Amino acid sequence: MNRFLRLIAPALIGAAAWAAITHCHSPAAQADSTYSYATPPPKFIFRSALLGASFLTMRMDATTGDCWFAANGKWGKYAEETPPGPGAYDLQLMPMPDGKTYQMVRTDLISGRAWYVVGTKWAMWTEQ
Repeated sequence: MNRFLRLIAPALIGAAAWAAITHCHSPAAQADSTYSYATPPPKFIFRSALLGASFLTMRMDATTGDCWFAANGKWGKYAEETPPGPGAYDLQLMPMPDGKTYQMVRTDLISGRAWYVVGTKWAMWTEQ
C-alpha cells in the first residue's frame, strides 16, 4: 500500500498544480451584458382549477387588476364597485376540499390591498 501511495502521490500533486496554474492564467470571468436582471412582469396571468367535473379558468391583467372568467368560449368580466387602478397584481385560485366551490384572491403586491370573489363580483378586504 505504501508503494502505491508513493507512485500515485506525484501524479495527484502534479494534477493539482496544473489545475492551479491554468486557473491563474485564465481570463477573468465577466458578467453577461445581454442578461436582464429585472425582467418585466407578464401582462396577463392565467389560473385554472378542476372543480367537480368542470374546468375553471381565470385571466387577469397583472398591471390593472382587471379579471375575466372563461364561459362558453368567451371571457366574462368580473364586476367591481371601483376599479383597483394601476399596480402589480397577482391572482390565486384555490379549489375547496368539497370539490364544488373555490376561493379566488387578487392582491396588489405593491400596496398590499386584497380582494376576494363573491359570485362574479370582487369584494375588498378591509383593514381592522
